Amino acid sequence: MKQIEPLFNLRSELKRYKLNKQVGFEFKTRDGMTLQAYISLPPDAALRTVLDVSDADKDYAKLGMLPVTPQKMVVTVHGGPTTRDIYAFNPQNAWLTNRGYAVLQVNYRGSGGFGKQMINAGNGEWGRKMHFDILDAVEFALAKGIANKTQIAIMGSSFGGYEVLVALTSSPHVFACGIDIFGPSNLVTFARTIPPYWTTSYLDFIRKIGGNPDTAEGRRSLEARSPLFSAERIIKPLMILHGANDTSRLMAFILAEQFVKALQRRSIPVTYILYPDEGHGFVKVKANGFALESSFSAKQSHVQRQATRIRLVKSQYIDLRFIWDV
Repeated sequence: MKQIEPLFNLRSELKRYKLNKQVGFEFKTRDGMTLQAYISLPPDAALRTVLDVSDADKDYAKLGMLPVTPQKMVVTVHGGPTTRDIYAFNPQNAWLTNRGYAVLQVNYRGSGGFGKQMINAGNGEWGRKMHFDILDAVEFALAKGIANKTQIAIMGSSFGGYEVLVALTSSPHVFACGIDIFGPSNLVTFARTIPPYWTTSYLDFIRKIGGNPDTAEGRRSLEARSPLFSAERIIKPLMILHGANDTSRLMAFILAEQFVKALQRRSIPVTYILYPDEGHGFVKVKANGFALESSFSAKQSHVQRQATRIRLVKSQYIDLRFIWDV
């Protein structure tokens, strides 16, 4: 009999930690699509067995994805949007589950790795069906007793950050709080200020985003799906993180400032942190960033309105675990 023998271990320090189990599953959307997602539970979460559930849920129980009690949950939305979440060790998942959160990752329509039809299904659906896919996955988690309805946070970067803003402006009743990491808030300006290396695929980008900013019809469509124009709908705490050195998407940074000011004018709670030495993708603050996001989520599990503050953080010098609004 052939056996597999380990050759080496690059992260032996992880052996002393109990890591989360990531479980893949499928769910149906409101318009009948079958999508794939992952759930990661806290390592010490007690699980229901096949004896505890209905016949319809026995397969989910066998997978080990049904906790005894509903969990506080963070929905993490991948960027791209044509990338995808995968079955693999994820430091962010490990960080969050270690601190008692379930993590839901959704490969919404438009995600890569599932074929051309899946990619094209996302064309023009920014802020529409792609958002509904996230909501349907959350509804699945609620129906299966995975998530606590009053303790669901949403976070993401780039397109995922955009989805956070969409979620808090169009479905604020679903989420207790949101964490937007360099997400564009105005699709019109975003489409008009793409980085130079996108120009060769501009027409494909316009098709995916669902509107040409240089036509009246296109502008109307993009504005209708731009969170900047509905900032007054936000009623839940929001954290926005951005890098001032985001040279590939300079306008996204400017729009983040505009969005924060729009919230300030309405006395809507927001925590805004600007990293002057980071770009589109944080490198120096990664571990501390996890701590910051987790701390914010924990403090907003039971929502309270709070003062608006803007923080300028030099990430290489300050321990971000101590920077948040209370």
